[in-house]
Amino acid sequence: MKNISINIKLILLVVLGLVFVGAVVVIETISNSSIKKTNNENFAMMEQANRDYREKAAAAQERLNHIQEVLNSVQFARIAEKSYLQFYNPQYAQQLEEHVNNALGVLQKVEKNKSTETLASTLQSYQQDFGKIISLHKQIEGLNASIIEQFTSLKELLGKSEEIIIANRFESQMMGEELPPAEAHFETMVAQG
Repeated sequence: MKNISINIKLILLVVLGLVFVGAVVVIETISNSSIKKTNNENFAMMEQANRDYREKAAAAQERLNHIQEVLNSVQFARIAEKSYLQFYNPQYAQQLEEHVNNALGVLQKVEKNKSTETLASTLQSYQQDFGKIISLHKQIEGLNASIIEQFTSLKELLGKSEEIIIANRFESQMMGEELPPAEAHFETMVAQG
């Protein structure tokens, strides 16, 4: 029985060893699955954070592109304004109108806030004010043309008046008379320019 009891002890020891090894394997499997689950959750959270970052970066880049497009349009509008004021070519006024309308169109696409609304309002005022400048310039051109026309007509009338006074002077001298004082004064004024 001593032999059996040693055999039983050995078997019991082997069974306990197997149970211990099995417990270690089960604990390791549970721990590995827990670690994998945690790693997967962390990876999913990192992926989501990465996607969120990319979306925000893309939105920020798009907004930056819109802002740059507005700035370019405003810059081109200012160039057209300066060119118009220098050469008064209607083509430049049309370019200014196109660039300001483009900037306003881009601002419609951008998320509304106080700055974009202020900029849109300023651009609309700029566009209206430039329209007034064009209108005033056309009025000035019309007035200049009218003045030139009137001046030309006045020159012709003065020329005719001078001819009449010269003829009257000649007639008066032939008759032995002097020119009336008003005509003599007018002749002096015309002669002096």
